[in-house]
Amino acid sequence: MPERIRKTAAMLWCLVWPLLVYETVSAVFVLLCEAWLGIVPGEFYLSLRGAAAFVTAVFLGAEYRKLRRLGQSEKPLQAGGNFHMAPWSVLAGIGACIFANGILNLFSVHSKGFEEAGIALHHPGLVVQILCAGFLIPLAEELVFRGMGFCRLRQEMMFPAASLITAAYFGLFHGNLEQGIYAFFLGFFLALSLEWSGSLLIPWLFHVSANLLSVFLMAVGRKGQAVSGFISLFGWMFAGGLLFALSLYKMREVGKKYEITFHSDTML
Repeated sequence: MPERIRKTAAMLWCLVWPLLVYETVSAVFVLLCEAWLGIVPGEFYLSLRGAAAFVTAVFLGAEYRKLRRLGQSEKPLQAGGNFHMAPWSVLAGIGACIFANGILNLFSVHSKGFEEAGIALHHPGLVVQILCAGFLIPLAEELVFRGMGFCRLRQEMMFPAASLITAAYFGLFHGNLEQGIYAFFLGFFLALSLEWSGSLLIPWLFHVSANLLSVFLMAVGRKGQAVSGFISLFGWMFAGGLLFALSLYKMREVGKKYEITFHSDTML
């Protein structure tokens, strides 16, 4: 029993400490913004978060490379595998964004937390949104939740448990119901793409494409209003779901062709 408790505590710590690093760096950036510049951090939330994501990614990237060298994460695809899987990962992210947002538009009642998060994320200029929300924040989140979280859990448990735990963790991290549901859905398939590829590049591209599409939809003022009426909404959901499913299928085919080790317990 003590050994089981020790192992459980060690796994929990492996989940928690990378996020603590990210949040601590973010808090330091906020304090520096207040103390040195006298600027209200809320006005620059996304910029500060992006800067914190960059610093966190540098640090956690080095830690993730150590894990790879120690053989504690999945082996990468054979030569050419990432090149062939990358475009399908991008398309999967686009399809997932369209499909999941369609589902949320059908059933969600926007909470105060969701509205506040939307204002904070989409208040800055488009260039800042693209750089921070589109590229830097997904990089830090992939290192925190997939690179350091999922890969560590995957050493101790089968894929379904490791992926669902980290997906739930990713959802809770977002702090409101709407984003939490979306992040849980996305988190599972991000873990799946890492499992199939063994490279953090693939889930990062998946994540980037989903976020960039959200940024684009907000920029043109059409998120939640991209279509009018239920028939059109279902049409977009069907198209997004079809693109998502086709892209996942092609990613799996590439994985089967190029991967070094096939895991029989991997779902799908």
